[in-house]
Amino acid sequence: MELIVDKYAVKSIDIPDAGLKVGRDAVCGLQIEHPSISGTHSEFSLKGGKVTLTDLSTNGTFVNGRRVGNAAELHDGDYITFGRYAGKS
Repeated sequence: MELIVDKYAVKSIDIPDAGLKVGRDAVCGLQIEHPSISGTHSEFSLKGGKVTLTDLSTNGTFVNGRRVGNAAELHDGDYITFGRYAGKS
């Protein structure tokens, strides 16, 4: 997975077998400091070559502008936004 800011890849992140948690808490492999991000906001998992994003938050996780219900299968080029952050994701 690539973390992209302003159309430039700034970091490549591997998704471990146990999954990759996103949030403010120190237990998260990808930490994001923002008031609308939950302690454990969401989780990426890899199974059978497919990546799934599970929303664990109250403020929402969005894929291509649509709020994830419980989970969404991701595809190359998907744009992910966490919480109510109105800026870049």
